[in-house]
Amino acid sequence: MTTDCLNRILTRRSVYDFKPTPIDDRVIERALLAAVSAPNHGLTEPWRFYVLGRETQGAVAEIYADLRASKRFDRGDAAWQKAYDKAYARFAAIPCVVLVGQVLAEDLVQREEDYAAVAAAIENFLLALWCQDIGSQWSTGPVIRDLRTYALLGIDSTQARLQAALYCGEPACMPPARERSWETVTKFLK
Repeated sequence: MTTDCLNRILTRRSVYDFKPTPIDDRVIERALLAAVSAPNHGLTEPWRFYVLGRETQGAVAEIYADLRASKRFDRGDAAWQKAYDKAYARFAAIPCVVLVGQVLAEDLVQREEDYAAVAAAIENFLLALWCQDIGSQWSTGPVIRDLRTYALLGIDSTQARLQAALYCGEPACMPPARERSWETVTKFLK
């Protein structure tokens, strides 16, 4: 493994604040190519990617904001509206949002293998972005489980499941690295 590749893997971390700079489509396309190059048992290609345009992102932002505000306040309260507006603005300001889905195989073993493939595709996507100096956050928050999101994207929830919301953009700041230890989670066997 080249030093640069290892460095990119070791320095990638979740980014929560982005500059408002739009991301060039070619950056996303290269990351998607890396994503679909992930290991995939049986070559089922279970992943589905939904790159949100501004209009769709605004509609998903409404769902996101409703979920965030309703978690803490009663709809109609001034506090609810304030929380809604804040959450909407934050989501709508993300330079690029990609939702990632998984086609649900009927066979449960295949479904589990497909989930692993989708997770590998997501990591490839995030690393490919980072290799292009684009930060990201992998979210599994409630917006990907809300049926309004499925309806908006035209997804039949009996046939596919959203597994991630990927928030992407040029980092406004980088969170500090936390110490990690492979030694505490690894056992070498004879």
